[in-house]
Amino acid sequence: MPDINSNLNDQVWGLKINKCEIMGIEFKNAVSQLDYYEDIFSNFVSGSLMLSASSAFQDELKWSGNEFINLELDKPLRPEAESIQPLKLKLRIFDIKARKLGNDGNENYYITFCSPPLSLSEQTKISKSYKRKRIDEIIKNIANEYLNIDVNIKPTLGERDIVIPKLKPFEAINWLCTQAIAADLPNSLESGAEYLFWANRDGYYCWSVMHIYNSLPAMIYRNPLSALISGENVGGEGRGSTRGYWYGTKNFEQNGEKWDPYEHIVSFEVMNTYDTVESSQRGMYGNSLLSIDYIRRKHTIETFNYNKYWNYLNGNITKFKDVTYNNIKPFDGPAEQEIDKSIESAIKIYSSTTTQKDSEYLQLVGIDPPSNYPETFVPYRFAQLGLVSHQRLKIAIPGDPFIAVGYVVKVTFPKSNKQIREIGEKEDKTLSGWYLVAAVRHSLNQENQFLTYLELVKEAKHKTTM
Repeated sequence: MPDINSNLNDQVWGLKINKCEIMGIEFKNAVSQLDYYEDIFSNFVSGSLMLSASSAFQDELKWSGNEFINLELDKPLRPEAESIQPLKLKLRIFDIKARKLGNDGNENYYITFCSPPLSLSEQTKISKSYKRKRIDEIIKNIANEYLNIDVNIKPTLGERDIVIPKLKPFEAINWLCTQAIAADLPNSLESGAEYLFWANRDGYYCWSVMHIYNSLPAMIYRNPLSALISGENVGGEGRGSTRGYWYGTKNFEQNGEKWDPYEHIVSFEVMNTYDTVESSQRGMYGNSLLSIDYIRRKHTIETFNYNKYWNYLNGNITKFKDVTYNNIKPFDGPAEQEIDKSIESAIKIYSSTTTQKDSEYLQLVGIDPPSNYPETFVPYRFAQLGLVSHQRLKIAIPGDPFIAVGYVVKVTFPKSNKQIREIGEKEDKTLSGWYLVAAVRHSLNQENQFLTYLELVKEAKHKTTM
């Protein structure tokens, strides 16, 4: 293992602002506070800067609301880490506020910014029909034509005739995501419809949550500087092996390896866990769909049952129990009788063409598949997106501009019981486990403290193969 030099503390806790350029003027030395946000349930990134300067740049720029900021954030790195890419963003400034004179004679003001496509989306409405197109093709077209962005999107099932009814581009994309079923997962119709469209430091993504789970070797995150210090190769899938983030366990060894300063949890908050009454009321364990064929005047009732879905999912779609970093069962689900009673706690109504599969017209025009499959995407999505956030944590870690939403991380919390005999008994098995990074906030305060806050979500309780 390479020697850790005396500047490790600055490397772990510091932030290096390589660039903060606004309309050709460099402001990096004027930055006194920074907040940057990503959220897997948001279509754009956002944030704010507090600048403190005495050069009257604001008069020279003549702020009009059309300015852009080029921001580049990095860590104070050793020479060996030059290959690690910093956080590079081009963002749209949309507001300047709290402009006032400070005690030191400098003028302070806040700049708020967002992804440029948000401004385009707010100014545009789409009224357009798409004939015989897959949903991923439609989303790509909207992203390219109306938002000037490329999107990393997973293929969706089936061609559709769809009319966008005068919606903003982001509204249209989010609406299409509710109907998107993955085409490249085994038994696609039974995998659910949890497509999300989000932005992070690497670009724009439109994946289902199941795609993330099915790509875990590539989605498991480890701070590249941590891998560098341990002597591991930071390239390839998974950024090297990771012991994950640890809270209050500096002297805890696992497999002969000690706590890593880059993977230390500074503080944590349990945001919510297991409100089974509310979950039953919302239909997360069981719900029903009344699908209506208005043409043939027929209807069907489809139900979502969590226990039956899990038993089918495990091994048919994702082999949870065959990989060490997945949970054998997400949580101790309610009894079958409880689910049966909660099926009607949430009832959705949706138009369907499923009963028209034998229609001569549909066969004549060659629509394949003929159904829009609401029996799958409505009840499954409704339950799955609630279940994804069944347990939420917020943790603070040493500032890390390399992490992004969509990654998966492992966290370990110590057991509060002092009478511990074996190493394995040191872990709190309720909170510890693998989590999806759902939100990221980078924060540099006026005391020059750089922290990263992660909102982590998981469906899992404690039954793991670890």
